[in-house]
Amino acid sequence: MIGYLSQLAVLTLREPQAAAQRILGLGLSANVRWLCLLLVAVATAGVTSVSVMAAPSEMPMPGLFFNPMGLAAFMVVSMSGVAFLTAWFAPMMGGASGRFMDVLILLTWVQTLRAVAQVAMLVLPVLPLGALVALLLALATTVLGIWISVVFVKHALGLTSLIKAFVLLTLAAIAVVLIMSVVWSIVAGPTMVLQTNV
Repeated sequence: MIGYLSQLAVLTLREPQAAAQRILGLGLSANVRWLCLLLVAVATAGVTSVSVMAAPSEMPMPGLFFNPMGLAAFMVVSMSGVAFLTAWFAPMMGGASGRFMDVLILLTWVQTLRAVAQVAMLVLPVLPLGALVALLLALATTVLGIWISVVFVKHALGLTSLIKAFVLLTLAAIAVVLIMSVVWSIVAGPTMVLQTNV
């Protein structure tokens, strides 16, 4: 299994579209895809929380970063939201409809690679010049993550250009941020008022 995932990771970096074809060709059931998302979200949240505690920042950090389960739940909601909205907007860009689960598993794989990179960035600083290498790795992870996601979305939705895929992802991400901000203000608002009165 590890060998197969390693080969898939290398293929993803070299030929993202071929990797997308291979992942979708596995024919994973909906339940397995949701389980993969949940496991990746939990793993990423755990690594993120450890990273924040291991290297405290002078800037105040949201409490969510110190709550792995809460962060994992946030990631599941946000990632599934982006996948859903990306697939929902797709027909407006000339893409195929009903590909939510395909987009979901592909974005889950991208997040898996990000989680692996996070682990490496957590360990690297203890080595000579490790901090610099970790910084470069963080930049590379960000750029490659966006690029691979765009290629994956283009393939999954049958879009005619990478620009359309990029626009779809951007619109979906912005929409998710706005929706979650509104929901958070509604949920947290009364709590903050009560805490202020006390």
